[in-house]
Amino acid sequence: MVATAPSGTRPRNRLARLGLATVFWALLWIPAGVLSTVVKRTIEPARLFPDSYLISDSITGLPYLLPVVALAVVLPSIAYRRRDAFFFLIPFWNIAFSGVVCWRLAGLPHVDWPLRRA
Repeated sequence: MVATAPSGTRPRNRLARLGLATVFWALLWIPAGVLSTVVKRTIEPARLFPDSYLISDSITGLPYLLPVVALAVVLPSIAYRRRDAFFFLIPFWNIAFSGVVCWRLAGLPHVDWPLRRA
């Protein structure tokens, strides 16, 4: 079941949608990456916990929870469940998943994907 487009509006062309999706993708990834780098260079978790790589890597990875929260807010509007935001924490899958999410967000309010049943 695919929803119909709102009356009186036209869907974006593919180039405009790609540009908007790229902006959304950058807004999702860049702040977390920058914050992770800042944490790594200012706190230096490897120096604080020299015997535990698990703890020092976990501290560096904490900023990547921010996109998970942002995704949990917007996912219901694009036919995903809130818990699907945790897909962002899976390496390599997060790149494809965030790309699909940003593509769908760029297409709103026109829905060209199947809606989830309530």
